[in-house]
Amino acid sequence: KQYDNSSLMIFLDVRYEDDDNTKDSLAFCNIMKQYGPVPESSCVSGSAYPSESIPNDIAWDKGQTTHRIEQLSAHYRMMSWPLPITAPQRPALAATEWENPQLLSVMVVENPVERLLGNEKLASKLLSSPNDVEWSTKYNAMLSALTNSQEDLTIDKQLTEAQELLKRFTFIIDKGCWDESIKTLLYRLRLENYESNEVAQGRKLAGSSTNGEHADVYNDLLHRNHWDMQLYEWAKERCIVVCGSTPNG
Repeated sequence: KQYDNSSLMIFLDVRYEDDDNTKDSLAFCNIMKQYGPVPESSCVSGSAYPSESIPNDIAWDKGQTTHRIEQLSAHYRMMSWPLPITAPQRPALAATEWENPQLLSVMVVENPVERLLGNEKLASKLLSSPNDVEWSTKYNAMLSALTNSQEDLTIDKQLTEAQELLKRFTFIIDKGCWDESIKTLLYRLRLENYESNEVAQGRKLAGSSTNGEHADVYNDLLHRNHWDMQLYEWAKERCIVVCGSTPNG
């Protein structure tokens, strides 16, 4: 796949409703502005589309994919799809024709416990009341976001479906080695003049050390996010950069 004037890049990451950790997505948005037009509001899909005839949707049925790419690539080179945990009614992500030669997809994955504890708002609440029922919607968030229209599946079947979907994305990026991953991505796309100062720095984790003061909370979160951790451990070996290793491909 080539990143050219007839192609469209979609950047996907999972978002909590009260997520204050969007700096990585904003940094990537600012980088991609160097290479072509993006939606006005932080590159997010549907923000100030140039035509009312373009639906504000996330995920397309297979038969819609080519038409949506043609509509959107006439105005944009890249856009972001923030994936909510509890998504509204929409086609399943698996329904989109990710194999379309004019569609480039970049999916972001992250250690689920570091994701929770790296968010200052969430971390302060989690560390003070980890058993609060409201957190149940934030556990196994990536699995939920990737299989939103498949609630009838058992949890192990959801894991399999999520793995099969991840295989279909063009690139997978691990936030654990974000800067290196973005540099490798842009190299693979033959994009030059990359300004690394736009890349967000690694987040400071609040009490995530297994040997630290909040080790009990950390271990509890590992247990509660068992399925997301399995998905992450599987996905990270398929990322464009395997953290601590050499780039894939």
